[in-house]
Amino acid sequence: MERREAHRLPVRLEGRVDRHSDPKPTPIQVADLSVGGCLIVGWTAPPGTPARLVLDLRDGLAPLTLRVRVMRQAESEGRPAAGVRFEEPYPLAAETRLAKVLRRIERELARSREEQAEEGGETP
Repeated sequence: MERREAHRLPVRLEGRVDRHSDPKPTPIQVADLSVGGCLIVGWTAPPGTPARLVLDLRDGLAPLTLRVRVMRQAESEGRPAAGVRFEEPYPLAAETRLAKVLRRIERELARSREEQAEEGGETP
């Protein structure tokens, strides 16, 4: 059984996967994200396959490019998907940026849960 080193959060981010063997990049979505990896929806490859992920973190900066390695094949919402690990070493600046984006997403999720609780008449 695979053990994840970092907690993943649900997201909806756009990006693309580049592989030397593919003639052009594949547009994808990321369905969950952590500082150590993510679930890429709309693309899959056998475990062990290396690729490059270009991800729009919607943080006002240029897309983030990371080397990834497929850890498992999956399916998400009826589409092919791949659970990938970010290959090390990757710059500390990239890890810091991912951590900031994840903190922002956590705050947004918490705020959304609080709003839903208030609408339902519950106390958070």
